[in-house]
Amino acid sequence: MASVVRAAPAVRELSAAEHRALVRTLRGAWPALPALLCGSAAVCAAAVAVVLLAPGVTPVSVLLAAVLVTPAVAGLA
Repeated sequence: MASVVRAAPAVRELSAAEHRALVRTLRGAWPALPALLCGSAAVCAAAVAVVLLAPGVTPVSVLLAAVLVTPAVAGLA
């Protein structure tokens, strides 16, 4: 008779402390989501501009990325 091997469940239940920490984190982050979205879009737009203006990894593209992407990343901090 073949034995049946059961896999461990992929999802486990959260403990009460983990649940509270997750809820607190999400409630704290929720008001900042619009700013995070705008900052992420600014970083993406700057990166696209760098790729279109100076394709490849060249000294020009590195300097252009530093000039365009750095202010957008600094705005997220």
